[in-house]
Amino acid sequence: MASWNVYLLGVVQVHFGEWRITHFESTRVIALLARLALFPERIHPREELVELLWPEVDPDVGRNRLRSALSSLRRELELPGTTGDLFLVDRHSLRLNPQAFTCDAVELTRAIGQKRWHEARELHRGELLPGFYDDWILTERERLEALCESLPEPQEAPEPPVRLPRTLLLPAYLTTFFGRETEIAALATLLRQHRLVTLTGSGGMGKTRLSVEVARAVAPSFDRCAFVALAECHEPGELLTRVRSALGLQGDTPLFEALAEQTVLLILDNLEQLLDQEASAVIEELLLRLPQMTCLVTSRRGLGIEGEREWPLGPLPLPTDEEPMSAALALFVDRARAVRPDFSLTVKNRDDLLELGIHLEGIPLAIELVASRIRAYSLSELAAQLSSHFSSVTHARIRGHKDERHRSLHATVAWSWRLLSPQLQRFLAALSIFRGGWSAEAASAVCEEPDAHGLLEELAADSLVVVSERPDGSVRFRLLEMIRSFVEERLAPDRRAELAEAHGSYFLVWQESRGSRWHKMHDETQNLCAALEQALSTGNARRAFALLKPVWTLLGLRRGEESLSLIQRALDIPEITSYQRCMGLLEQYFLLMTLGNWNSAAISLETAEKEIEEDKKRELFVLRAQVYNLVKHQASQKEVIPLLEKALTLSLSLKDREAEAFLLNLRGGIALRQEKDFDLAESVYAKSEEIYLSREDIANANQILLNRANAAIESGNFEKASDLYETCRKNCRKIGDDLLEAYVDNGMGSLCVKKKQWAEAEFYFLNCIRQAWKLGGNYSGLA
Repeated sequence: MASWNVYLLGVVQVHFGEWRITHFESTRVIALLARLALFPERIHPREELVELLWPEVDPDVGRNRLRSALSSLRRELELPGTTGDLFLVDRHSLRLNPQAFTCDAVELTRAIGQKRWHEARELHRGELLPGFYDDWILTERERLEALCESLPEPQEAPEPPVRLPRTLLLPAYLTTFFGRETEIAALATLLRQHRLVTLTGSGGMGKTRLSVEVARAVAPSFDRCAFVALAECHEPGELLTRVRSALGLQGDTPLFEALAEQTVLLILDNLEQLLDQEASAVIEELLLRLPQMTCLVTSRRGLGIEGEREWPLGPLPLPTDEEPMSAALALFVDRARAVRPDFSLTVKNRDDLLELGIHLEGIPLAIELVASRIRAYSLSELAAQLSSHFSSVTHARIRGHKDERHRSLHATVAWSWRLLSPQLQRFLAALSIFRGGWSAEAASAVCEEPDAHGLLEELAADSLVVVSERPDGSVRFRLLEMIRSFVEERLAPDRRAELAEAHGSYFLVWQESRGSRWHKMHDETQNLCAALEQALSTGNARRAFALLKPVWTLLGLRRGEESLSLIQRALDIPEITSYQRCMGLLEQYFLLMTLGNWNSAAISLETAEKEIEEDKKRELFVLRAQVYNLVKHQASQKEVIPLLEKALTLSLSLKDREAEAFLLNLRGGIALRQEKDFDLAESVYAKSEEIYLSREDIANANQILLNRANAAIESGNFEKASDLYETCRKNCRKIGDDLLEAYVDNGMGSLCVKKKQWAEAEFYFLNCIRQAWKLGGNYSGLA
C-alpha cells in the first residue's frame, strides 16, 4: 500500500505514489506539517502548537489560525484515492498517523543511529527547512547537522574519468530576483529525476529569468550549463547551430562527439514558435543520442515528447494576512526605487499598493512595467488607471528592455497571438466578452462554438487561458487581464455588440434557472454585473430588472452605493412598466434599509405604494416591505401583527414560498424581542429555514440559523447557541458571506458576555469590528 512521504531536507514536498505536492498555502502551514512529521510518535496538544507557531498572537487568534492551517494542510494532503487516515485529530490534540507516512529527517536520524551510512548520505540532501528561523526549527537543524558530522568518510572510490572543467554559460542580470523559492527547489528536483522539463506559462510570467536561477542552483551537478536564446530562431535547422554557439564549441567537431563524455544542461529559451516546425524532433534526437544531457525548456506550450515533464508557471503570490510581504510586493518596491529612490512602503500607501497588485494579478512583467511609471504617477492614480482602462498599461513600454517581445505587455501578448490559427484567434477574441471566468458550456453558447471545449484545451496548452477546478469538481476558465485587454481590441464594434447581447441573454436565462440560490451564483458575479450593465446601456428593461436583485445581493454591502446607482439607472430607463417601477423601488427600499439610510428608504417605499394598482403580486411585495419597515422601526405588536398576517395569507394564496419564509422570519423576530415567546420564535424560525432550504437558498437559510442562535441565547440555552453559531460560521465560509460571519462574531461575543468570559468576548467583538471595517461601512446591529 502506498504511503505519504514527507521531505523536509533541502526542499519541502510530499509524495503519495505518483502525486507530488510542492505548493502550500503559507509558511505556517509548512511549519505545522514539519512539527507533526518530525515527531511522529508524539500527541501534539493544540495549545503547544499555537505557542510554537504563533507565539506573538493572542491565544484565541492562534487557535483560529491553527484550525485554518490544519484545514489547509488536510485539503492539500487528503488526496482522491488515498486510503487510511493521515491525520488523527480530536478537540485537544492532533498528530500524523505514524503508520501512514515517512519523513526523510526522521529516517536520516534512524539511519545514522543504526550505522547505515550509505543510506544516511543519500537522505542528507540539504539542511532542514531552509529559510525557516523558528527557534525550534533551528534547534532541530543544528541537531541534524551535528549528527551528519558524525558520518564517516566514504570509502575511496575509483578515480572518475577525466572531464573537461565545469563551464557555466548563463546570462547575467543587473536586477534582483524575487520569490519563486518553491519553484526553484521543485524544478531542481525534477531536473535530477527527468531529462526533459518544460517550464510553461503565458508571456510576462518570468519563465526565462526563473530558468536561469534554476540552472545556477543545479549547475554543480553538470559539467556544462548553457543558455540557448531561441526567440529570434524561426527554423528548426538553426537550432543545433545555436546550441553549438551557446556551448562555445569551436571547430568542426560534431556536436554529439564533443559532448559524448560530459553531463550537460541546456536551457532552451522561448521555443514555442518552433514547435510546429519539427523542433521537438531535433530535441528528442539530442536527448536520445546524448544520454547524459538534460534540457530545461521555456515555452508557452509543451513539446509533446515522451518523458517530458511540464511545469506550468503561475503569477507571483499576492500579499495575504498570513504573508503580508509577498514577492510581488517586494518586486514592485524594488523596481519603483530604481526610478524613484525615495519610494517606500508605508502604512498610508500599502492599501493602494495592494489594490495595484490585485489589478496586476502578480504578473512579474506587469509589476515591473507599472513600477517604472511611479516617477510620474502616485499609487492611487496608477490603481485608478488600471481599474478603468487596463489597455493604457498594456501599451506602455519599459525603457531599456533589450527583448522586444517584453518591452510592453502588448508586445508580449502579440507574440503569442501571432502563433495562433485564425480560428483560435477569433475564438480567443470572443472570450474577452466574459468577466471573471466562464464554463465551457457558457463559451459554447455565447461564442456560438460547438467545439468550445476542444478550443479551450488548445488555448490552455498555449498558456493563454487559465484553467481551475472548483470545489464541486467543475472546471472554469479565465483570461488574465493583460490578455483579455489585448484580444478585446481585436473585436470589431459590431461583433462586440453581438457578443454582448448573446452574453446578456445567456446569463439572464442562467440566473433565472437558479432562482434565489445565491450561493451558487458567486462565481458568476462579474458576468452578471456585465450583463446588467449591457441591459442598462441598451435600455433592455426586462433584463435589467430581472438582474437587479441577484447583482446587488452578490455585490454585498461593501458595494452598496454602486448597487444603488444601478437600481436608479434601471428606474431611469424610458418607458418601463408600472410593475417594473414598483419592483425597482422596492429593491431600492430594501437596500437603503440594509445600508441604514432609513429616511431615503421611506421615500422609496411610499413611492412604491402608489404603484400597487390591482396586482396581487405587487400588493404582496409592498405589504412585506411595509411589515419589514414597521419591524425595523420597532412598531407595536398591535400595529404589526394584523398587517403581517394579511401578508402571510396573501403569500399562501399566491403560493409565494419565498415571501412566506421572509414573513415567518419577521414573525420570529417579533416573538423573540417583543413577546419573549422563545418556543414560538424557534417554531416559526425553523419553518422559515425549512422553506429556504427547500428552495436551496442557503444564504437566507443561514440568516435564519443566526436568528435561531440569537434566540437560544435569549432563552438561556447557551450550548445550543454556541453550536448554532459554529454551524452558521461554517456555512458562511462555504458561500463566502463575510458580512453574516461578522454578525456571527457579534453573537458569539454576546454569548461570551452572558457567560462572563470577558477575554473571549473582546476577541469576538474585535473580530466583528475588523470585519465591518474591512467591508467598508458601519452596519446596524454589529458591535
